[in-house]
Amino acid sequence: MQLLRSWQVQAEEQRLSVDEVFQAHDEGKLIEAFGCGTAAVVTPIGRLEYEGQVIEIGGGKPGDLTQKLYNTITGIQTGRLPDPFGWVVKV
Repeated sequence: MQLLRSWQVQAEEQRLSVDEVFQAHDEGKLIEAFGCGTAAVVTPIGRLEYEGQVIEIGGGKPGDLTQKLYNTITGIQTGRLPDPFGWVVKV
């Protein structure tokens, strides 16, 4: 969220039901999706299956924003990019 806001990308956290995700896909509003966490960093979601329905997101490939997040976070983690947020602690 900090990265997105620093890039002036409007972002908010909220819970979504699976039905809402599928509806957004059906309406053409779901452009890309990803999961994130300590171990996963940023992992694109290319396909979802629920109750016999299957949707493909972003052609099954990472979207531009997902890839930029991944590249930036791993760049900060490895020291290839500066850490403007003070996330990295040397031990």
